Amino acid sequence: MNEAKFTKGLTIEESSSVDRDYDIIGPDGLKIGEAWSALGGDCVRPGKENATLWAAAPEMYKAMEWALHVAEGDYGYEASWDHLMERFLPLLAKARGEQ
Repeated sequence: MNEAKFTKGLTIEESSSVDRDYDIIGPDGLKIGEAWSALGGDCVRPGKENATLWAAAPEMYKAMEWALHVAEGDYGYEASWDHLMERFLPLLAKARGEQ
């Protein structure tokens, strides 16, 4: 399996140019993407929700990769229920924009 590469430490900010649009910001403070809310006419998307999910995606990927190792019986990974909750609950909160 190829190792996936992602930009870690993504955050979001409201766009300075368009209301209800959100910028995805890398750890160096540079914008790497945008999540648009208003696409013109009656076309409206959940920009903030899409941006928070995008920002959480690299960490969520790593957590799913960890869970796969646990499920496959790779006991080099801590597999307790508490450890699972410690790992996944903050990621779900980040994806929902609660952090």
